[in-house]
Amino acid sequence: NYTEGKKVITKLKPEKLFYKTLKSDSIFSCEIIMWPRPFLSENSIKATNPLPNKNSKIYRIEDNKITFLKGNHIVEKSIIIPKNMQVEFEAGTELIFNKNRYLLSYSTVKMIGDKNNPITIKSTDGTGSGFTILQANHTSKLEYVNFDGLNTFDNNNWTLTGAVTFYESDVEISHCSFSNNHCEDALNIIRSKFRFKNSTIQNTPFDGFDADFCTGRVINCEFSNTQNDCLDFSGSNIEVLNSKIRNVGDKAISCGEKSEITIKEVEIEHANTAIASKDMSEVSVNEVVIENCKTAFASFQKKPEYGPAIINIKNYKVISTKNLSSTDNKSRITFKN
Repeated sequence: NYTEGKKVITKLKPEKLFYKTLKSDSIFSCEIIMWPRPFLSENSIKATNPLPNKNSKIYRIEDNKITFLKGNHIVEKSIIIPKNMQVEFEAGTELIFNKNRYLLSYSTVKMIGDKNNPITIKSTDGTGSGFTILQANHTSKLEYVNFDGLNTFDNNNWTLTGAVTFYESDVEISHCSFSNNHCEDALNIIRSKFRFKNSTIQNTPFDGFDADFCTGRVINCEFSNTQNDCLDFSGSNIEVLNSKIRNVGDKAISCGEKSEITIKEVEIEHANTAIASKDMSEVSVNEVVIENCKTAFASFQKKPEYGPAIINIKNYKVISTKNLSSTDNKSRITFKN
């Protein structure tokens, strides 16, 4: 009989919480973890790691503008940028985040490199604790930026899942690469509008691109060597167009939690499941080529609080794939034409 916002106080030290959902008679459980309240606000985290002083070889600060300077720089102290600043990176800037250092910005970032002088954000020891943009006021723009070898943000029990994260921060990404991350998601965008174009994600130990409660477009991108899901969408409205996906440990495109996804002119090769629709999601598929996968299309309900899912398919080609489709009792897959 839990009421939202109601505290539950006990002198006991429980290890698990048992509960039911409204649409199921099954009993579920989860572990209770004794975590202290994390630093969630800009002011509280700035108090522990304030923005470094203006006299830096890495950047210059003029009024409310911070410019990261061209050249190779080892970051000696984590960088936290407050709101209402203008943040720009010069073409040819290379920042190396080792020893758990990170960049966290509450302001929009403008990172415009070029083909011959890209911007590079990397970690050479695999501990760089992420590149994170939180609740920025305007749309960030990234062109010709390479993210390589980053881990995830973890500060005073505040832990994210992405090597690169945009949270409630709209972003346009073009001609960028995300490689060799050491955490759950190479790129995680949450509650944002985005455009992800002409870019690559490769060599990830878990998921490649995770978009939660987003509206966006993935256009002319390539994804390869992801050990778990390649594209993982939850509660989102997204188009995936003219893209290629190779060598995926689980699902090439996973659509869940009432997502509406359009997939057109996409090639998928070597995945466990090519396209999956879950939990009241509706996926439209047109002009796809699927090769050497275990299952081409799967539609099912996974979470008890949701319902069945749908895939509508036309103009497809499936090669050397064991199962064309898989559904549960209520979900459906429709082949048109």
